[in-house]
Amino acid sequence: MASRPRPPDVTGPAEGGGTPPPPPYVTTRRAIKYWRSLGASRWVLRNILEGAQIPWTSRPPFHRARPFAMGEADAVFARAEIQRCLDKGYWRELFGAEIQQQIVIMNGFVVRSAGKPRLVLDCRVPNGYIDPRRFRYESLLELAGELRPGDQMVKWDIRDAYHHLLLRPEDRKYFAFQCLGRVFQSVTMPFGMQAAPFLWTKVCRPVVQELRRRGFRVIAYVDDFGGAPPSAQGRPATKGDAVRGSRAVQDLFGRLGLQLHPTKGMWEGTMRLPLLGHLVDTARQLFLLTPERTLKVTAMARRLLSVLAPLTPRCIIEAVRRRQCKEMNQPMSGMRAAYIEGYRLQCRLPLQSISAYMAPLCTL
Repeated sequence: MASRPRPPDVTGPAEGGGTPPPPPYVTTRRAIKYWRSLGASRWVLRNILEGAQIPWTSRPPFHRARPFAMGEADAVFARAEIQRCLDKGYWRELFGAEIQQQIVIMNGFVVRSAGKPRLVLDCRVPNGYIDPRRFRYESLLELAGELRPGDQMVKWDIRDAYHHLLLRPEDRKYFAFQCLGRVFQSVTMPFGMQAAPFLWTKVCRPVVQELRRRGFRVIAYVDDFGGAPPSAQGRPATKGDAVRGSRAVQDLFGRLGLQLHPTKGMWEGTMRLPLLGHLVDTARQLFLLTPERTLKVTAMARRLLSVLAPLTPRCIIEAVRRRQCKEMNQPMSGMRAAYIEGYRLQCRLPLQSISAYMAPLCTL
């Protein structure tokens, strides 16, 4: 029997001291030869070596945002996150004349996504001068055609994904920000920049291609990766396959300098995998909404109904079903499911009724 894979050790120095791991933009640049060996394009290599290739349409003008007060709970988190990012080299604090040299100084603020706080930048000014490149996120609908009944699945998360890419020195003066009375400059790609998801997704493309070349049946959504490991032709992945696949992932990402989160992964194989707000169940062959996502869908539906009052719930749901029908009737190997966007299920009906309408859409 294969032994369990060890979680990636990227948590920092040991309690008794020691050397902390280099920041992710350092480890990624050190691994540039391995990126080349995967066939990464010159554009991908430039993003890693020179910094994020922001597609500017023109340079932003001089701007100073008006500071605003922050609640105590958010301020506590912001102070800790500021110190963490300063220690990691993601930001640097500005003083005196350096502050005057910045072209754009925006606000930093705390948002909560999936119940977790995150410090992001109000990048509306620089975003207005960035070309909104079109690209496509991978979805659960694509994964559905690849999974097999009974697959043992794994998932992993890249820690501080955007911070693997530096900002070019000439671009940093457009991404200064103020928070809690202090002024900072972004050294790495910030959360809130419009082009960040596009740049990161494209940089990761050769990584995803290499995983699939090795037989992984996975999807990648920004920093989240999940799916089935390599297995025998036409057979579901086993626990042993999951352990071997997890080790292969840790080795590949380590060689690429991509730092994995030490606690967010599921490495030993499971037939019930939480992924992108859903529960992927290969034993029952279902894609289910998690309880948290169901509550979010219901709350969004109630808010949207206040605007769409003339439309009845049944009309809205039938319109969604008609729109999804073509995709859902396409033949798929293994499992078949549809990713239904929560905000389209606007409905005054109780959750039991919503589930009744969703059942034929989310089952085989």
